[in-house]
Amino acid sequence: MSTLVVKNLKKAFVTEGGLVNAVDDVSFDIKEGEFFTLLGPSGCGKSTTLRCVAGLEHADDGEIVIDGQMVASRRKAVPPNDRPIAMVFQSYAIWPHMTVMGNVTFSLSYRGDPGTGRGIPRSERRARGMEALKLVQLDHLADRKAPYLSGGQQQRVALARALVVRPKLLLLDEPLSNLDAKLREEMRFEIKDLTKKLGIATIYVTHDQGEALSMSDRIAVMSDGKIMQLGTPREIYLAPTSGRVARIVGSVNLLHGAIANRNGRLGEVKTGSGHLLRCLVVGTKEVGESVDVMFRPELVRILRAGDVDSNVDGAEGPDNILPGVVRAVVFAGDHIACQCETADGIVAAKLMPNSPIEQGDDIRVLISAGSCIAS
Repeated sequence: MSTLVVKNLKKAFVTEGGLVNAVDDVSFDIKEGEFFTLLGPSGCGKSTTLRCVAGLEHADDGEIVIDGQMVASRRKAVPPNDRPIAMVFQSYAIWPHMTVMGNVTFSLSYRGDPGTGRGIPRSERRARGMEALKLVQLDHLADRKAPYLSGGQQQRVALARALVVRPKLLLLDEPLSNLDAKLREEMRFEIKDLTKKLGIATIYVTHDQGEALSMSDRIAVMSDGKIMQLGTPREIYLAPTSGRVARIVGSVNLLHGAIANRNGRLGEVKTGSGHLLRCLVVGTKEVGESVDVMFRPELVRILRAGDVDSNVDGAEGPDNILPGVVRAVVFAGDHIACQCETADGIVAAKLMPNSPIEQGDDIRVLISAGSCIAS
């Protein structure tokens, strides 16, 4: 069953430069318990989409259904407080004059209980608040004043405040962006584990591809107000449908060429230097049409001239091989970033940190056919 259905959503803003289509015919659905991420650069429309779902923006067109209830259409707009949702913003909006418990339970005094439609009785608020704080491991700080919390603790309080109302849909708008790198990584796993444990459908908005890939069941990659591709993290990362999607989700190599032959999804692309690259072809491109061949730096293998590799023939047949020269090597701790000059352009590679490759080496760049996507 789908907790959320968004259909043909549109939202435009009038600016000094004219009309801007912030959300342009966006459709998707989220199943119960699913962690769904809207990913894209600033200005792509992801936060506006989230605000329309929350009721903080009124959509110009389209429909939004939450838990079987129509909450937005051309003729209807249910107020945010009457939607079965909770939201955590980029700014946690913790009230400094209140205790942790006061922050968490404040909304219960006026927000209707799903069963009765009335506010939660005072006698029940602390029990509900303690239940939510236990979920985020802050029950021992229930009576602490909010100003004496760390950034990570404030983030947990904001999350507990959202969970205490027992929403059907949880909306998270870049909630980790104000945390340091280590804490941000820890909170990724905590948030995903918590939402899975509770079975809450979640929309997560971020521009951080690492967050999206590590936390999501499905990802919608957005650009210019549209969803460019929707799929699992593995599909989005390993099989992008366009160069734009590939660039949004991580680093990518792009080599230009034209389709030399095609048999279904398999084909060969002839590069400007005359090399034939075996690859997977997406879309409706036909023989003779120009394409970009995309492949990830971490899927590139490098062999120095004279080295023998017993794994040149992979499951899809012989690897694509491009001769070249190493122009730059940077040690990054967990990998070596390598820039290789080939006749068709610079190819970036991420190698194991103990790789013997050095600047100036004559090398062969190896890329399996299954790692190359032509679009």
